[in-house]
Amino acid sequence: MVNYLLMYIILLCTLLDDDPASQILQHYSDRISQVSLIDSCIQLLYTEGLITEDTQRKIERCGGSLSDTLRELMIAVSDDHSKLRSLGNILMELEETKPLAQDIIKDCDEIINKPLITAVVKPVTSTVSHDQSTVSAGELFFNAAHKPVFNEIRGSFGILRDELVPLITQSIPSVAKMKSFLQLSFPEMSRDLSNADSIDDIMNVVVKNCRVNDISIIKTIVKRFKVTEAKPLISEYEDEVKTVCGSLKDFLSQNQPKHFLICETIQFTLGWEPDEHSLDDIRNLLEEAFKELNKRIIVRSIH
Repeated sequence: MVNYLLMYIILLCTLLDDDPASQILQHYSDRISQVSLIDSCIQLLYTEGLITEDTQRKIERCGGSLSDTLRELMIAVSDDHSKLRSLGNILMELEETKPLAQDIIKDCDEIINKPLITAVVKPVTSTVSHDQSTVSAGELFFNAAHKPVFNEIRGSFGILRDELVPLITQSIPSVAKMKSFLQLSFPEMSRDLSNADSIDDIMNVVVKNCRVNDISIIKTIVKRFKVTEAKPLISEYEDEVKTVCGSLKDFLSQNQPKHFLICETIQFTLGWEPDEHSLDDIRNLLEEAFKELNKRIIVRSIH
């Protein structure tokens, strides 16, 4: 244990000597160690290369705490300074960590002098050799006028749920039968379903495990129990999602089509401050709209 701590101290001192990114991370290490992230943010740490898959599982077991991951974050940031900005963007996802995220991003931009984006649309390049460069990220800005587009589809999702419950209740009189089927088909829902005593309770659990762009569990229920009256409602909702996603694709193609074909990450900055659930829905819709591009999608608020 003593040798491990000594090695860590030596490593830390080495990184801090000449590395401004590591210095910034160390400066905020106390605040970072107090952070607890939700699962989606922990997943982002892994996909952005800040932690390993083993560390991801460890953080999840510890309730999202980052207190034991500072060393790994330090190494990742020292190897690739852009990962410090990635960490800041991830912390922007949560209201309680937004002040910390803003401080990290501000220092990152001012000290390292490599801002991710300063205009509404602008590519970020990373030089790899002499005259060659690869575009690593780009950003699009959605002003507040786009907010109703996302709110309407979220409202349609709620309407779909309200319309389906009475139809499913009529078609599946046995709560136990429906629970048993879902627990076998989707065991990850078993814990929440154990407390469901009615079709309405079950549907609350189901909706919680759906997304605005993924109602596959609902479709499975309709298919299994032959709720034929629900099929037109589902088709109508899915058509609406496709329409919204098509509009989002058009928005991107009108702004910067060539750049976004070669970039690795697309960041969408919102001109309003949505709550956590709204932000998740917006991210899911954007991921659905641009899934064919196979790009990393980041969504944050300008506030």
